[in-house]
Amino acid sequence: MIDATSDLTPLLLTENYNYWASRSPTLADDEHRRLARLLPTSHTFPYEIIGTPGARLNWSIWRDVLLDDCALLSEFERDRRRPERAGKLERHASAARNAKLFYFVFSYFGGHDGYYARTNTVDLPAFGVFIAPDSEKPWVSEARAPHATRRDLGSPQAGIDFEKLFLLPEDARELACKQIAQDPRHKMDFWHYWGSTKYWSEFGYKSDRWEWLFEFHFPNEIPLSKFAAILWPCELKKLESGGSALEYIGDGRAFRERHPTCHVIQYAWDTDDPYLCILSASEAAARHYIREGSFPSRV
Repeated sequence: MIDATSDLTPLLLTENYNYWASRSPTLADDEHRRLARLLPTSHTFPYEIIGTPGARLNWSIWRDVLLDDCALLSEFERDRRRPERAGKLERHASAARNAKLFYFVFSYFGGHDGYYARTNTVDLPAFGVFIAPDSEKPWVSEARAPHATRRDLGSPQAGIDFEKLFLLPEDARELACKQIAQDPRHKMDFWHYWGSTKYWSEFGYKSDRWEWLFEFHFPNEIPLSKFAAILWPCELKKLESGGSALEYIGDGRAFRERHPTCHVIQYAWDTDDPYLCILSASEAAARHYIREGSFPSRV
């Protein structure tokens, strides 16, 4: 198994790109390339982590990320900073762990996924971070640089030759566009690949979308300064006047007072369809960014 902390080199990652590009001779669409260059990757995390009865794992994850750490942390870094929590959760993703990807923060090149806000079969309010593309700094000689994989290593589409999955970030974006052009599932629609409510009722779309997304990895942590925007879940409250307003889940006002330059996008979290509401918000925010060059304040 490849070791992502020591075995990756620019040469290897470029050779991997050439391997996949030769197997995907279809030319990428220029508009898809434009979108791929502009859009941030996405990371989703839950409001909290709750344990099974008696486990006493009521961890306020939104507070950890946004108020205390002011960063997304790798699993290794989280355990280092909070050793009392280490080993308390069941670990999955054995292929990724074998590749030592627990030293990295994960994101998808695609819309946010409410699955990552689910703990112990409970769907919790989902926070979504758009990670600024300039976090994918050019590769230099140091180990543990940002990189990507053609698939989540746990995806049924990953295959067994994991070494060939690793890519430079810019090459991953290009291959995603070639995939859209060549894979008939995507219907030559960038948003089918990315994540769109238009296809939500398509058989298998909700459950299988993660399987084809490219995954990005960032060493140690992603600081708040690299958050392009945060999708913040809110409750839709009825007003006595007859209107409605979005009310933060978690202390959004305190966060905005501490970090006034960090862009927050409010969205209505729907307990009846938690997966669809975060994807809908993610898609709306991404389309607004493409159209206007900035993120909206609410979706």
